[in-house]
Amino acid sequence: MLINLWRCIDRINIKAESKLRLFSLALEIPAGMSGILIWLVIRIWCLRTLDWLVCFIGYPAVTAWIIAILFTYSHEFHDSSIS
Repeated sequence: MLINLWRCIDRINIKAESKLRLFSLALEIPAGMSGILIWLVIRIWCLRTLDWLVCFIGYPAVTAWIIAILFTYSHEFHDSSIS
């Protein structure tokens, strides 16, 4: 899954730094959304405050960011020149 996303983003005609940010964001948004869904289910029984929502969004998003950083160590974007 990650390699397919990586290749799809690499085809976009933008700078490598922007591709890295887009890749990281593409991983963080679904991770945060899954945290929201888990919190919405759990808040029915307990952990109803918004503080817990931030925790349930934040930890998966930070984990996705770390995964993106580790993935970039073994893969490289090709820099597209936009002039």
